[in-house]
Amino acid sequence: MSSLLKIKAALEDQGLGMGDVVMMHVYLAGDPAKGGKLDFAGMNAAYTQFFGTKDQPNKPGRSAMQVAALAAPWALVEIEVIAVRK
Repeated sequence: MSSLLKIKAALEDQGLGMGDVVMMHVYLAGDPAKGGKLDFAGMNAAYTQFFGTKDQPNKPGRSAMQVAALAAPWALVEIEVIAVRK
């Protein structure tokens, strides 16, 4: 959730919103609390609060993959988005 809130704020700083996102690449590291498995359900629960809602019905293209590790050793998710200004 915190990653998506940071993305939302960064987009708003540029005069954009979550509805302007057309593509997402989601990199998930294994969660030690889940035996090293990715928490796709948790990521998807946060995703559905921003995309495909009544207020914001757009859903970007999305790919999600598990990676061995992220640059920040404590991080479990990294999200890259592409947004288009209309």
